[in-house]
Amino acid sequence: MFFFSSTLCMGRFLFFVTGFIFLSLVSGSSFSEFIYPNFTASHIQFIDHSGAFLSSRNGTFKAAIFNPGAQQTKFYLCVIHVVSNNIIWSANRDTPISSSGKMNLTPEGIIISDQNGSLRWSTSTLKSSVNALLLTEMGNLVLLDQFNGSLWESFHYPTDTIAIGQHLLAGVSLSSALSDYDLSTGNYSLTVGASDAVLQWQGQTYWKLSMDTKAYVNSNYMVEYMSINRTGLYLFGKNGSAVVMQVTLSPSNFRIAKLDASGQFTVISFSSKDSLLEFVGPNDGCRIPFICGKVGLCTDDTISGSPTCSCPSGFRVASQNASGCMPSDGSQSLPVACNSTKTVSQLSSSVFAYLRLDYGMDYFTTDFSDPIKYGVGLSVCQDFCSADCSCLGIFYRNSSGSCYVLENVLGSIISTETGDDDLLGYIKVVVGPKQTNLNPNNSLSYQGQKLPLSALVLLPFTGFVLLAALGFLWWRRSRVNKAIDWKSGHTNSLSSEDLDTFYIPGLPQSGSSGVHSSSSSSSGLVYFPLFALEMHEQGRYLELADPRLEGRVTSEEVEKLVRVALCCVHEEPVLRPNIVSVVGILEGGIPLGHPRVESLNFLRFYGRRFTEASMIEEDNEQTDFRPKIIGMAAHLKAKIVLRLKISKSLVCSPVKLDSIFLDLKLVKNTFLKNERTVSRKIVEMVLAIALERVMSKWEILSSYMSKIYWGHGIYGIESASAFYFRKHPSLLSLGESAMLAGIVPAPELRSPLRDCSRGKTFQARVLKRMVEVGFIDVETALLIVKESLHLHVVGLKNADRLLYLLSFSSEGIRGFNELNQAGTKSSMKDIWDWEQESKIREACEDMERWAINKVSKGSPSKISSLK
Repeated sequence: MFFFSSTLCMGRFLFFVTGFIFLSLVSGSSFSEFIYPNFTASHIQFIDHSGAFLSSRNGTFKAAIFNPGAQQTKFYLCVIHVVSNNIIWSANRDTPISSSGKMNLTPEGIIISDQNGSLRWSTSTLKSSVNALLLTEMGNLVLLDQFNGSLWESFHYPTDTIAIGQHLLAGVSLSSALSDYDLSTGNYSLTVGASDAVLQWQGQTYWKLSMDTKAYVNSNYMVEYMSINRTGLYLFGKNGSAVVMQVTLSPSNFRIAKLDASGQFTVISFSSKDSLLEFVGPNDGCRIPFICGKVGLCTDDTISGSPTCSCPSGFRVASQNASGCMPSDGSQSLPVACNSTKTVSQLSSSVFAYLRLDYGMDYFTTDFSDPIKYGVGLSVCQDFCSADCSCLGIFYRNSSGSCYVLENVLGSIISTETGDDDLLGYIKVVVGPKQTNLNPNNSLSYQGQKLPLSALVLLPFTGFVLLAALGFLWWRRSRVNKAIDWKSGHTNSLSSEDLDTFYIPGLPQSGSSGVHSSSSSSSGLVYFPLFALEMHEQGRYLELADPRLEGRVTSEEVEKLVRVALCCVHEEPVLRPNIVSVVGILEGGIPLGHPRVESLNFLRFYGRRFTEASMIEEDNEQTDFRPKIIGMAAHLKAKIVLRLKISKSLVCSPVKLDSIFLDLKLVKNTFLKNERTVSRKIVEMVLAIALERVMSKWEILSSYMSKIYWGHGIYGIESASAFYFRKHPSLLSLGESAMLAGIVPAPELRSPLRDCSRGKTFQARVLKRMVEVGFIDVETALLIVKESLHLHVVGLKNADRLLYLLSFSSEGIRGFNELNQAGTKSSMKDIWDWEQESKIREACEDMERWAINKVSKGSPSKISSLK
């Protein structure tokens, strides 16, 4: 009996020891600040610490294998703020593991795998082996090398939160979680741009930080990163030394900025166990795009202050599987956008209708996107939406005819208090019974007797053979017809009579009848680009169409072509669309823009001169026009011959411009853009050759000078003359013309407004060249250099507004700055600058030495007259 009792006690003791050892192995103790390679952690192993295996030095943060909301299916490697229990970073947010999944720290980095060993997440490839993993007091998880250098940091890969000490770089985004319990990437994002922080839903903007009344813009530097600190939220630029935008908040030792699952960007501060919501954007809950689901109507409750959801008239609450609303009529359904597999068949076979929303309703994108069309009717707006599979609805503004498109995804509708009767919303719906001919296996179910297998095989094959035979016969017939036409009528097809039947209204025709006018109210030729501009302004587009097309084209089709053409002849090259954009506009993929009339006013000047020139040529019976290049020749001649005359000194600039170089530069500046492609070079050469056939060298040079850049946002000799000297080019003195010619190669670098001594320096170079080619003599050149150069700078609207840098000496250059703003004028005071003054005198002395040397070689007796 004693032996049995001793044995029982010994068994209980061994069981207790074994259980203690097992629990010690299963439930590990948490580490402080550092852990080292070959470390493994799982939620079960550290279950006594809620999965936490590492804490920061003072216990402010912890790293854990954590299950948000105490659910038991999704576990994440997280960094958690201990006091508030807020997750500030998660590693495997889109690839959760089970409670038995493991986190391994290896020399290669962090590896997260599921219980079966399959890889779920890992750090990127590192430049050296890992020596330790550190959790800092700011909540940053850092992999260290053997020299304690950083190999990888969690702060560089933000999820939905940033903490004090963390930078959210420009171009990097915070992405919301799906819910508080599911950390997977949601549909909302916060992106730091070059000038603002922007909230987006499905790629569509719905809020900007600059919109908030608490945000202040301090500078115009480019934003480099966003951060929060003890005093507020900031956007920094200029290498972190300049505040671009700030939201000042009450001082706090710890706060976080988070994009929550609902789509609101919040800043929360913590003290002890209390939290304070300091900032919310947007503060109007109805401005959150999906707050009430698809087509749900959001209304602000003035009593509770929180939004309430309902359905617009004509809609009912959707089924339990979908949030939001759906059409009340069972025969109508909401369409699916282009990114769906149903789109192609749906667009080609479906009939669309539009359910009108009540007055006083709005949509979040109307404040952040431009209308797709301007000045159109409601039917045109709806037709555009019906033809575009990505369009799911429209908003139409009656007063301006503006058409806003709801694309790709539908969000919630906003009920506004203003009751705007000008803006009407329409939701696109598919009309027709739902498909019921699909069996559970998604295959067609046949009623009645099934066809034999042989028939199912032979019928498609027979149809294919018949189609191939018909196609071959059509091809043979078309080839025979072409051969007959070539033999019998090819020569006659190029007769002058046939050519006369094809013409562009307003341009001259070939033939014995001379030139014609498309307008009965005027004689001579009509400049067609000007005629098109006038018809565009009057909205009379059909008058531009060929009379033989009457009834076959619509005003909208002609309008599209005219607007595209006018955009392509903008005087400023930067305003002209490239060929890719033109093709996209004509095909309907890119919105049609409006030509800028202020950039087309030159057509009125050219048009008048062109008509005068054509009447003179008609009187002199000069009717030899070449049909192949008549359109381009007439346009170029009108545009170039009638430009203002430039001074001879421009021809004598030290820059030696080859004639073919001028042709190529003029063609590029007038018709082409700056793309460095082989195709552009070929087109440039062809147009340059054609240009030389219809224009003289002087005309080419004159037009080139009227197109080139003269610095400070100024293009063309006329604008440059007005900008620098407040004169017409014909009134420029020889010294002023020489100064302008001297800055042509590098107008920004050589501008006298950047350095007042440069005007004299490069003026002297041009005058030397003019002496060498025989335009002026040495005495005249020296006299001009010694004269003062008066600049009367006018602040044109295209100038770059750097005129405050003017600093002219009393003997060299005197500048006046007249910026006509708010009716005020200001004159710059003369400031003596010994360095610039010395440069001016040095230029004059150098010119004097050169003149003496020049004269001594030819006529030494004139040297005394130069001194």
